[in-house]
Amino acid sequence: VRLGALKPSPRKPEELVGTAEVLDAKGKPDQKIAAGFQLTGDVATLSFSTRLPPGMVQFDGWYEWYRILRTTENGFFGTWFTESGPTVPLEGYFCAMRAEQSSH
Repeated sequence: VRLGALKPSPRKPEELVGTAEVLDAKGKPDQKIAAGFQLTGDVATLSFSTRLPPGMVQFDGWYEWYRILRTTENGFFGTWFTESGPTVPLEGYFCAMRAEQSSH
């Protein structure tokens, strides 16, 4: 996941929003996945869903949210929640570490 810079939300002044991209194995953005990043107070949230054509609204399907609880100099840890179509919601914990791309 590549995160962009945070900026004030046009809808909620107390919230910062930023871009997020899911990268494939070659480091290219995955065009099938929509991603977002929000910071409200001391809570940061990454969200993922199926990317739809412009103007379309998604009422069911794949959604995932990752709430970041703690950060370190090269990673973060938190809780996740997913809801996919008619399935029962699932939740758990996750951790992520910074990945360095090779120049070779």
